[in-house]
Amino acid sequence: MNFLSGVYYVKLSAYNSTPKEQDALQLIARKAEFQLHQSNTLPKILQALPYDDRVLNTEQYIAKNFLGYNFLSNAVTVEIKNEISFKDFIIETENPAAATVMFESLLKAVPKDSISKSDDGIWNIRDPKNGLITITQKKKYLYGVINCTYKSYRDFHMEEMNATVSRL
Repeated sequence: MNFLSGVYYVKLSAYNSTPKEQDALQLIARKAEFQLHQSNTLPKILQALPYDDRVLNTEQYIAKNFLGYNFLSNAVTVEIKNEISFKDFIIETENPAAATVMFESLLKAVPKDSISKSDDGIWNIRDPKNGLITITQKKKYLYGVINCTYKSYRDFHMEEMNATVSRL
């Protein structure tokens, strides 16, 4: 069971899907929603990720160690599936300086020969742990695409996120 309660995205699950367990999950969900005292809208940061070909209920918040790096935190991801599967992500930091520090830390953590930058400020990193990471920074945000092998899809998703981040 997945639901939103204000800024909280709650996922509850059970291994056995008996009617009794489903009833228990619904009861827990109702009590959790009541205790959170939130309005029920999508968090604004989640709205920054493109909706095209988004896989239902794959939204995730990763508080620490995003992509296995301890300096990457507070990431929101979503899975995309069309001809291929990949992930979009966005990280909101406190301010542009914090985003710059986080981004520079990533560039220092990967082999120099795995990094390339395009004229439009988009970086491609062939990360030994995670595959191809396409990433950029704008204002207090880092955002990008993970493991998308089709340049046209990467470009589209980066353009969509760039437009949305401009409005945040």
